Amino acid sequence: MFSESEYEYILSEYTIIHNEKMKIHKKISIILIIGLFAIVASLYALGFTAKEPANVSIPVYSGILMVVLLIYLMFSYGTGSSKAFYEFTVKKVIDKYNFHMELNLKYSTDKKTKFPHNNNSGIFSRYCRPNIRMYIKGRTVEDKEFELYELALISGNGKNQTTHMNGVYIVLGNNTKVIEQVRTNGRPHLKGTNYSRIETDTDYEYRVYLKEDMVERDLNENYKDLFSRVMRDSVKQKGYLSVIENETHFAIHPFKLNKYRKLTLENLNIVYDKIKWLIELVDELSIKEF
Repeated sequence: MFSESEYEYILSEYTIIHNEKMKIHKKISIILIIGLFAIVASLYALGFTAKEPANVSIPVYSGILMVVLLIYLMFSYGTGSSKAFYEFTVKKVIDKYNFHMELNLKYSTDKKTKFPHNNNSGIFSRYCRPNIRMYIKGRTVEDKEFELYELALISGNGKNQTTHMNGVYIVLGNNTKVIEQVRTNGRPHLKGTNYSRIETDTDYEYRVYLKEDMVERDLNENYKDLFSRVMRDSVKQKGYLSVIENETHFAIHPFKLNKYRKLTLENLNIVYDKIKWLIELVDELSIKEF
């Protein structure tokens, strides 16, 4: 956890970085506003000599330009603080957690980070595209490599856009040959693999699926029990566990650290606790029985 003095130091650093980023957006905004007024003035000047319907279209074009400017202002100022939060604040939390727990977690906010895992796990539609906010790579207590993403998985575009998840996605190795899924809702989407739904005494809470050519006794009850424990502690969240040969995939939705991006001592420690919970969850997913 962070002390008051650590918080004050981080706040001073964050403020400098954040203000520098906002200066850039302000400069671009001023240039756009000046350009907008110049274009609108030119359109109206031309409109005095134009005949219908040309002069009717002038307010329309002016309105479009103003909407574009407003969208830019909302996007730039809205995402500026979020980007600084992930690039600076969360990194500080990871650094402290690494030091405190003697770990070597690698952290990145690169949106171009590769994410092939949804196609491998079949949790969500294979047509999803990722929007990655953060990426953590490390090793579990059982010395298994893991990858953890906070991201949104989206399909479609424009008015038909669908967000399939907006949360955390974890992938790590396992030693099983069983192919199964446990999920709070929906069905498997693994290309080329058919699943059968297994009736359980917890059907009203979540759904269990097993690869069609496997028998029910192949089902690993440890995964079902783990899923049940995790989701009991995750109020109003949806969970998805996909076990394939040599890999375990787990997703939980919704989960967004940037809801705590306002930098206060309380929020800083909440983010620390959230990161701690995620790494402990990864370790739980990697226990020897699996």
